[in-house]
Amino acid sequence: MFIFLLFRFFRGYVKFRFDGGFIQTFINACVLEGIALRGVAKSGDGFTAYIPASQYRLLRSPARKSGVRVRIIKKSGLPFIIHRHRGRWGIPVGAIVFLVLMWFLPQHIWEIRISGNKDVSEAEIRNALDDIGIVCGMKTEDTDYDNARQRLILRLPSLSWCSLNIEGCVMTVEVRERVYKQDENRTTPCNLIAKCDGYITDMRVLVGKADVIPGDAVLKGDLLVSGVVEYASGRTEFKTAKAQILARTEHTLEFYQPFEVTEIHRTGKTFERSVLSLFGTDIPLYLGSVPENCQKETEDNFIELNGHTLPLGTVTATFHEIKQITKTLDEEQAIRLAENHIAQAEKTKLNGVEILSREKKVDITPEGVKITIEYTCIEDIVLQSDILILEE
Repeated sequence: MFIFLLFRFFRGYVKFRFDGGFIQTFINACVLEGIALRGVAKSGDGFTAYIPASQYRLLRSPARKSGVRVRIIKKSGLPFIIHRHRGRWGIPVGAIVFLVLMWFLPQHIWEIRISGNKDVSEAEIRNALDDIGIVCGMKTEDTDYDNARQRLILRLPSLSWCSLNIEGCVMTVEVRERVYKQDENRTTPCNLIAKCDGYITDMRVLVGKADVIPGDAVLKGDLLVSGVVEYASGRTEFKTAKAQILARTEHTLEFYQPFEVTEIHRTGKTFERSVLSLFGTDIPLYLGSVPENCQKETEDNFIELNGHTLPLGTVTATFHEIKQITKTLDEEQAIRLAENHIAQAEKTKLNGVEILSREKKVDITPEGVKITIEYTCIEDIVLQSDILILEE
């Protein structure tokens, strides 16, 4: 029924009334001439019926032969709507644009969502995606997604796994970061290996079979505790190994600070330029150019609808004019800057590590200062490593 009504709408139909004369003769004449009367119904002294709009003129001959009067009651359907608005070009143009967009949009990716990241920032992931060619506006069929996943992990070593899922015009990039310390909630079988070289000073094994003892020297990657436990009965069980293994380790941090340094200062002069981003194409909304010696800051203003970002909006770039100033540091200033860099690196790389001693070495050359600090530490060197179980 719905298909019939839809077909009738696109074809157009006329509801008309006929009375007087010989009604039966009129209906028989319509049938003989192939005129499709639909929904014939009694209405007062006459009848009503529906007929395709293209056949209405054919009613003249049956009406004349039978003496029946025919009057139009209602015109409906797409042909009459188009005729009524024939002077309004915006409607057909809009309909064509709509159909083109409905064909064009599903073939491209217009929104990229990122999930699963904690320590790796979304900006880092988006920059890596740009580098491997995963950008808004790309065709869904233009990329080898298996290869793209591998390239993304190679560009971001902090990721251990990722997937690219497409739903409509939205791509969801789901990532999983590498675990560099024990995950207390982990349930999958794993071994414990050494994350760096060291001499074991103390250990406490909670789950698993120890492969080392205090006093042993280990290298990075050596097995410390095995998650494969074999019992006297011959039964083997795979467990999530857990332990705390403290070791005496050594680390080295160094930094070179040249005497000649170049500092960048903003002059206070700014330029704003905007572009209209339309389905991945940028249309400039400005004339002229921007000086090369500028720092750029951008602000995106895209249209959002039902939680989705549409590929339509403006991008405003603010250019800050800069100038470079070269100055010469004295020996004391260079040493102080180098020590500050070393201190920042120490907070990042040796966070949570007990430092027993520091041995600093300062090398001064005609071009700059190099500071090297050797650390002796006590730290937990445990690193989880998956057990690969092959199924036959």
